[in-house]
Amino acid sequence: MAIDQRGVLRSDAIDKNKDVGLKDIIADCEAIRIELGIQEWVVLGHSFGGYLAMKYAYEYPNFVKKVIYEAPSFDLGLSAKSLIKNAISLLEKESKMNYLTEYTRYMDGSSSSKEIWKALGNIYKELSGEKKDKLYLKSLEPCELNHISKFRRNG
Repeated sequence: MAIDQRGVLRSDAIDKNKDVGLKDIIADCEAIRIELGIQEWVVLGHSFGGYLAMKYAYEYPNFVKKVIYEAPSFDLGLSAKSLIKNAISLLEKESKMNYLTEYTRYMDGSSSSKEIWKALGNIYKELSGEKKDKLYLKSLEPCELNHISKFRRNG
């Protein structure tokens, strides 16, 4: 089983007036475990999910048999910078110069991880749907990913 975190890829968008943080996402994972009646499970974390898996296992050690990390992002500031870099590229293509100046300043290393993630949150609000998906996809278009996912579900 795999889950989409709130507001990511195929999950519902997060209400703009609602703040959702790491604790909420970890609580979502625990709610899923309870709902499914799982006593103890193996947690796999990919990318940011690796960080979530680590935090979840720390928070709920009695329910985690093992944690598997697959290309985890333990340096969240560096990960956010990578996404901002991708966003800058997208914004350049759309000639949104006012955003370029704002987001380029986070690449110089003087901002805290919290500031960088807040900027990334603003980028998420600016980009939607397939544009936001392009932040995560390097060699694949979002429509191609959706086609592959549909094929795997129906195949």
